[in-house]
Amino acid sequence: MRTIALIKKCMESEKELILSSVEKEDRVLFFDNEQELLGSGELQNIEVLFGEPEHSTVHAMKNLRWIQMSWAGANKYTSMPDFPDRITLTGASGAYGSVISEYIV
Repeated sequence: MRTIALIKKCMESEKELILSSVEKEDRVLFFDNEQELLGSGELQNIEVLFGEPEHSTVHAMKNLRWIQMSWAGANKYTSMPDFPDRITLTGASGAYGSVISEYIV
């Protein structure tokens, strides 16, 4: 069982889609913003995080193993001299290419 958290305001339809995409035993927590996450008492339980937490939050999350960012660049974290080695970073590189192309046209 993994504890997965999102720090992004989600519509109910987005929440339902996310919940239908994870393993049944996974626990998914939705937070509208990072402050809500910080006040939740869940920091030590979260293993996977979707969002872009601040450096202090990353260091407070002792069981965090993976950050999935909603943007392409990872320099916010790779420029941290003390970024924890245990955490895998993944981004959204290439995810918006066709949408942006359609918008421009």
